[in-house]
Amino acid sequence: MSSPAVLRRRKTKAGDNSYVIRFLFALACAFVIAGVIAALFGYNPFEMLLNLFRGSLVGKLNFGTTLEKFTTILLLGTAFNLGAKVGFFNLGLEGSLYLGALTYAVIGYQFPNLPGYIYIPLCVVSAMLVGGLWGVLPAVLKAKWNVNEICVTLLLNYVATYFCTYAIYYVWSAKTSIPQTPQLCEQVQLPKILMPSRANVGLFIAAAVFLLIVFIIYRTPIGYRTKAIGQNPRFAEYIGIDQKRTMILTVLASGMVAGLAGGMEVAGLYGRFVDEFATGATFNGLLASRLVANNLLLLPVSSFALAMLQAGAYGVERACGISRAFIDCFTAVIIMMVTMDGLYDSFRKGIFKIIGRTSMRQRKEESANG
Repeated sequence: MSSPAVLRRRKTKAGDNSYVIRFLFALACAFVIAGVIAALFGYNPFEMLLNLFRGSLVGKLNFGTTLEKFTTILLLGTAFNLGAKVGFFNLGLEGSLYLGALTYAVIGYQFPNLPGYIYIPLCVVSAMLVGGLWGVLPAVLKAKWNVNEICVTLLLNYVATYFCTYAIYYVWSAKTSIPQTPQLCEQVQLPKILMPSRANVGLFIAAAVFLLIVFIIYRTPIGYRTKAIGQNPRFAEYIGIDQKRTMILTVLASGMVAGLAGGMEVAGLYGRFVDEFATGATFNGLLASRLVANNLLLLPVSSFALAMLQAGAYGVERACGISRAFIDCFTAVIIMMVTMDGLYDSFRKGIFKIIGRTSMRQRKEESANG
């Protein structure tokens, strides 16, 4: 007889497989719908899909662009997922992202003679702390006075982004026609790994952070308390878990990861803070997490799929003349397909009915012939 632990592992694995199958089914349906729409507008759907894959996977530039976008989406998806684990719908990642990026950029040009092995950790830790402290404000308000986190995080995003815009215009400005900070010192910029793309070693930093968080969530008492609060708050309170403290610390970690994502953008892609450099980036992280129902283990799959769509859109635009806006519509179709939980179940039941009727007809024919 299997032990309870073995049964739980089997159940978790089965659930993970179900999420994967549902996501792939939704992706296939979205491809079919996008192909039909493209054909209606006079485009070759097979050529469009071919160039979508080719533009995201073939060649150093294309594959590097996919990895570049995957890095940011994975970090922001992880940040959102952490908040979701304690029932905190964190829409304030943009503020943490921008403030973390600004912190990295400002510190990153102040000390040109500081060695890289000291300078890079200083910039990274500073970006994470600022992002975390900014992101934890709504959690404190919710824990103390039950203030709705969605309203607070959305409003604080405006405060953070407008502060960053003011700062690069009047405080830490490079005095150029484009609002930006001065260039980072060379030793704090992340090396590129797939030239001529902008993919950089931030990919490995993002992977390490993701694996660390996976280990903490699934293999430590802290992770158990975090999941318990999100899954069953009453039970968590019954067994003595400090829900407010755990939520604040988890959202603090969420903001720190978002701040790290901002620092990686500045250090690996731009070499400085540029105004409005990541518009809509945090939405991609939220989307990547929601596409797999906030399943942390499957987050890399959805993150890479979204990165492929964004990178492949350039290839489709170059080869087929189809606007990238069409690929954005394609992403919306994927969201719609994934959120329609009953679609996959109905499809599976329909397939089983067809198979059952076919096998029953065959048995009747065999009995009649016999």
